[in-house]
Amino acid sequence: MVKMDKLVVAFGDKQNKAGFNALLKEAFLELGGAENNAVDTLNEALIEADIKLKKTKKECRASLIGKLGVMGVKQIVKKKTPATKKDPNEPTKKDLIKSLVSLLGVELDEVDTLNSMR
Repeated sequence: MVKMDKLVVAFGDKQNKAGFNALLKEAFLELGGAENNAVDTLNEALIEADIKLKKTKKECRASLIGKLGVMGVKQIVKKKTPATKKDPNEPTKKDLIKSLVSLLGVELDEVDTLNSMR
């Protein structure tokens, strides 16, 4: 990985921010990019090296993502997998409760706890 000494020196140079951003990009790519969750690893390493891009940890992460985006990294974080859709033929919770009540041989109004199971 990029040596933290280089990052600390580049961070201290306020006139040339491109050098620091280039080192961040290099470190991100060496850590494996988006597939290996490199943003969080790099963010932790920067905070440990006392390189604070912003005040809070969450703001530092957002700033790091912004800097990587400026440097041309296309995929910074892993894409989320879409949620699977439910089968429309499956019974709903309401249908399941009605079938349970009918198996018990009571009315829905007679059982207090089943009313709150919606």
